[in-house]
Amino acid sequence: MICALIASIAIAGCPLADRLHPEPLDSFNGGGWSGLRLGRMTDKDLKKAFETDRGAVRPEALVVKTDDKDVRVDALLDGRGDSATMQAIRIEYKSGAPKMDALQESWGEEPVEYWAADRTEDWKMFAFRKRGVIAVTEDGSPRPQVFILTDPDRLEDALYSMETSETDIVPPRDPGKDWDRVIRYRDVTASVSLDSSKPSSFDKDWRDNLKRRFEDQGEDYRRGGLRYDRYGGNGSLTISMSSTKWKDNETTFNIDVRVSCNTPYGYFTQSGSASRRLSSDHRRRAQDLMDDAMRNLGRAVDSAVDRLGPDPISKHRKDTLDKIYAKASSKGR
Repeated sequence: MICALIASIAIAGCPLADRLHPEPLDSFNGGGWSGLRLGRMTDKDLKKAFETDRGAVRPEALVVKTDDKDVRVDALLDGRGDSATMQAIRIEYKSGAPKMDALQESWGEEPVEYWAADRTEDWKMFAFRKRGVIAVTEDGSPRPQVFILTDPDRLEDALYSMETSETDIVPPRDPGKDWDRVIRYRDVTASVSLDSSKPSSFDKDWRDNLKRRFEDQGEDYRRGGLRYDRYGGNGSLTISMSSTKWKDNETTFNIDVRVSCNTPYGYFTQSGSASRRLSSDHRRRAQDLMDDAMRNLGRAVDSAVDRLGPDPISKHRKDTLDKIYAKASSKGR
């Protein structure tokens, strides 16, 4: 039945999309490669002609599936949607990448070397400016793994921020090198919202009193990597208590606590919670529950802070290439 359906689609004039067959890289002529035509194929055209997938190197791109497991192809578009047009192609080789000297001989062009400012790794690029090709190499390898193909007129903009003289390799900066890894907050706010089926004794005065007690508990908390600091903190702690439906004096109290603050590694937020079924001594036991929620929050904060750190060493290279992808495929050329 499935075979019959596939056959009927083809007969009806809707042939199934094919996987791209990667041709040798030196067949790129500045305008197209392996059936991909720069400046002429739209998002819709690509999806009609080839099998495509998500997970491209940038949101304004498509993965074009190939029949070679060692070659990945991304079509870089100048926007999103059916009418977005492919302006550049990114090719990544797992193996079998062409050597630079072979490309140089085939194209009859000496590539220009480019380096990123403040590199954190040993990498550089070679640009075949007449052909419209950028080759990315690492650790002096004669075989680049990544190639960017675009209209030659786009190369100048794409490489505008790069240097033509070799730049220094510098260690990545660690903004939290001297941070004591303590999350400090100075603002504490609490809210108490009970189900409408609550007994009349749990009135506004009762709830306001409990809210103030919660805020006092938040201001008393100073354990491990989480603490209240009226003068040195920049964060906030929010406390929220709710209840389930009441049956006589019995209900379940739920307490959620969340801390948010700025750290040397950016904005940080973490939450904790606790719940318990209660039938008597609600105020005192709610405060005990608040202690449990704060302890849970403290453990979650300690674990999350342990994972904070500087950007991976490869981030600078990734960010630089992302900008080049964007320039090589932007509108307006």
